[in-house]
Amino acid sequence: MYQLKRATCINGSFAQISEQWLAQIAEYNGTSEPEDYLPVMMSHAQQIAGESPPDRKYGIFYLEGVGEDGRPSYEGLIHVNHKLPNTSAATLRMVWNLLAPKYDYIDTSAIGSIMASYVVGGIRLCRTDMRSASLQVYLHNGTDRQYALGAVGLLKELHPELDVNVRGMWLHINNINVQRAGDIR
Repeated sequence: MYQLKRATCINGSFAQISEQWLAQIAEYNGTSEPEDYLPVMMSHAQQIAGESPPDRKYGIFYLEGVGEDGRPSYEGLIHVNHKLPNTSAATLRMVWNLLAPKYDYIDTSAIGSIMASYVVGGIRLCRTDMRSASLQVYLHNGTDRQYALGAVGLLKELHPELDVNVRGMWLHINNINVQRAGDIR
């Protein structure tokens, strides 16, 4: 599993992510030119990550693992927002997940672990820094949706107190603050 952490320009994490991802593009693509979508998304993410102080209700979060060289590996970015205006209850929403560029070029078998890490990290945020009883994760494409459909059965089996389902392109998890021994913390 990867750890979900807040990306900021203040703590230097956003610069490290950008540097690692540009190096991946050079290594796998043979050029320093990223795919068309990456500069626009990274520019928007950098603007949010650059806010000082960071907003407690939204931000850019990343998944960190340990690379083969023992250094941090940055597997994905996701925008998280909490307690939207004009809503009656707090809901944590995770939208526009962005995978590390290497996944455009190499085996994508880690994507299931990445999706699971987003969900576990989201549940942890719901129970700590961004308290809410509901989590919604936007499913970017059919592959994400297939992973989510598989996760629904697993989550229902392991945590029957959670109300979990996929509606359209959203994974919905409710009753998150109901805890029992052995729960995801």
